[in-house]
Amino acid sequence: MAIIAREAIKNPIFAKIVGTSETYMAGHWIESTNELLSVYPGMVGVKTGTTDLAGQCLVTIVKQDRGNNLTVVLGSEDRFRDTRVMLDYAYANFAELKIDLPDSGVNRYRDSEGNWHTLSLAEPIHILVSPWQLEGIGLYHQLDDLSPNLNPDEPVGMLQISLSGKLVREVALYARP
Repeated sequence: MAIIAREAIKNPIFAKIVGTSETYMAGHWIESTNELLSVYPGMVGVKTGTTDLAGQCLVTIVKQDRGNNLTVVLGSEDRFRDTRVMLDYAYANFAELKIDLPDSGVNRYRDSEGNWHTLSLAEPIHILVSPWQLEGIGLYHQLDDLSPNLNPDEPVGMLQISLSGKLVREVALYARP
């Protein structure tokens, strides 16, 4: 269910439909059965359902500045309460750290001939951390190749990511002219 929801929400038409709490269509007032749509901050959908065998079910995606969360509740007796408890716990105890390298002086270097290059990542990095760790982030550039004729598809070094002084991840760095 989580994989289906994660992929389905990428479709803008689907996202609009499952993110609509109420609408008037074809002469009828239609309300979503997802009670959290209009009350939980950042709720964007996705699916409610109930059967005798499965119980109450709810698949949700929430997008907030602190990060995105996807929940799946199956076999519940109170799917909305259970989902709130999971989301509240996640937002109280975890934060999504997004790391990208902006085009700035900090992310530039000179090659062996004195030409400037901008450092970049293949794609932004997402790390789940505790909120208290957000202030202890360290980003360090380790450059291994300062040659002037660089292949933009080959790494020139590594970005080292540390939390509270402990190395947690290394990611390839690329140079752009």
